[in-house]
Amino acid sequence: MKRLLYPALLGLALAGCAQAEKEESTAAETSPLEAAAASEPATAETTPAPLQPHKVAGLTRFPAGRSVIYHGDLRLRVDNFEQTTDRLDQLLAQHEAVLGTAHETRTDGQHQQELTIKVPPRHFLPLVSALGRLGRIEAKDIASSDATADLLAAEQAAASTRAAAAQAGQQVAAQLKPGAKPTAEAKERLSEADAARTKADEAQQRASSLRQQTQWATLNVHLYQPLAEEETAEPLPDYGPRFAAAFLRGGSVFLDVLVGLTNLWPLLALTGLGYWVVRRWRLRQPAS
Repeated sequence: MKRLLYPALLGLALAGCAQAEKEESTAAETSPLEAAAASEPATAETTPAPLQPHKVAGLTRFPAGRSVIYHGDLRLRVDNFEQTTDRLDQLLAQHEAVLGTAHETRTDGQHQQELTIKVPPRHFLPLVSALGRLGRIEAKDIASSDATADLLAAEQAAASTRAAAAQAGQQVAAQLKPGAKPTAEAKERLSEADAARTKADEAQQRASSLRQQTQWATLNVHLYQPLAEEETAEPLPDYGPRFAAAFLRGGSVFLDVLVGLTNLWPLLALTGLGYWVVRRWRLRQPAS
C-alpha cells in the first residue's frame, strides 16, 4: 500500500510544479506587453513637440533641394549699441555667417552701423528672426526667388554650346589637308565656333554667378541708437588755446618792432648827434 501511495504523491507533486511553471511563463510573456502598453501614454506625454521651422511673413517656403536666392534688408533701433554689436557677433558665429562690410558713424544725433552679411541659405531665416529680437524693427524687406530652372538652363546652355563649338572645330580641322590654307567656308565655320565658345563662357559665368548667389544669402542690416542730448550738444569753446595764440602774436609784434628799430639805428644815431650839436650851439650863443 505504501509502495502505491508514494508514486501517486510524486506524480501529483510533479503535476503541480508543471502547472506553476506554466503560469509563471504566461505571466512573464504578458508582463512586458502590459508594461509597454502602460508606458505608452507616459511616453506620449513626455515626448517634446517637434521644433517649428522659422517663418517670416510673406516669404515663400520652397521644397528641399531647390536652389533659392535669398536677399533681405533690416533696419533696427537698439537701446544699447555696444551690447547689441557683441550679441550680433555671437549670432554671426552661431549661424555660420560672414561679415562682408561694416560702416559705423556717429552723426545726426545717432550712433549708426551698416552691415552686409553673407549667410548660408539654411541659416537665413533663423538669423533674420534672431536679429529681429535685438531691438525694435523699423523696416524689414525680405525676398526669395527659385533659381533652380535658371541655373539648370545656364549650365545646359554652356555645356551644349561648348560641345557644338568643339565639334565644329574638329570637323573643320578634319576637312583641312595638312599644309593647305583654310577656305572661306572653313574660316566662317571657325568664326562661328569661336562665337559659340564665347556664348558658352558667358553662360558659364551666369551659371557660376547664380550658383554663388544660391550658396550665400545676402542680408543688409542697419543698426542705430539715438544719442543723449549731452552727447550731441556742441562742446564749449576752449579759450586756453586762443589766449596762447594771442600771447604769441603779441610777442611776435614786439619782436618785429625791435627788429625795425635795429634796422634804423644809423638814422637814430645821426638824429641824436644832430640834436646834441644844435643844443650845444644854442648854449654858446648867449655867452658870446
